[in-house]
Amino acid sequence: MAFPAHTQSLADGFVTALRTATRLKAYATEIRDFSEVEYTSANQIIQLYARLVEAKVLFASVADLPGIAAYAQEQLGDDQLDIAAEFLAMTAQIENCRQWVLSNFPNYNGYILKDTLDSTGIVVRNFSPAELSSLRTVLDTLITTID
Repeated sequence: MAFPAHTQSLADGFVTALRTATRLKAYATEIRDFSEVEYTSANQIIQLYARLVEAKVLFASVADLPGIAAYAQEQLGDDQLDIAAEFLAMTAQIENCRQWVLSNFPNYNGYILKDTLDSTGIVVRNFSPAELSSLRTVLDTLITTID
């Protein structure tokens, strides 16, 4: 029999989910605050998208761990907490943010229009605070789902 390295424990899954949620909230807050007052590089929006996708995949794998809801309640010391509902609310908002990027990032036939070429080299697209106002709205909602 081989060593079961693919098996994730409840403790590991729970801690990983907590850390990922904390980091995602911090990054979403950073993007939200920065984009309100400065032009935001397309690279930052792509990075946000990548983090949203990574978090969504990770949270799906943790949600599939048998007994994770009861374990989370025990670890948080709150048997009244509907951890499944809170988790679903957070992951729904992650998806809303991801969909915002898909719907609003300039593209042509699915290829993102992020850079231009000129005589000085590659110029990365920047978005104005006004262009990202609706992104801030969905980020605000995501941020409120993570305590």
